[in-house]
Amino acid sequence: MTENVLKTIARPESEEEATADRMILHSARIASFAQAEAEEVGKVFFASDLDDPEHRARTRAWVDAISRYITAVQVPMLLDAIQKRDPEHAEKLARKLWWDVEMGDGFDEALWELYESRGIDPEAIATAVAAHRAQRAQR
Repeated sequence: MTENVLKTIARPESEEEATADRMILHSARIASFAQAEAEEVGKVFFASDLDDPEHRARTRAWVDAISRYITAVQVPMLLDAIQKRDPEHAEKLARKLWWDVEMGDGFDEALWELYESRGIDPEAIATAVAAHRAQRAQR
């Protein structure tokens, strides 16, 4: 039963199956897994003692898990909002999202362009992220 339910919301296997509804459900599936992870990490975090030497690492793990969940749930929410406003556009967008994953490339370039189009230096972001990660690794 469990696997059958998950199959109904699995990633579409073809462009024809990549409707807005299917992509919304598939994205919601990903968000559900992120939610379950956040809940598991949260149980460990909330059960830990403030004096525990691992508390800081558990806090970081919980914040990261919650952030992944929030980000993941925003994708189906956005596609759903687009579908309600402009169903035809949502169908085109769903197929584009499906093809983006199918092709497996262009994500780095897309992220770069998102920053540049908003006047933010992507190289500066990459440098700041690397520095932030290095600093966190030292803690």
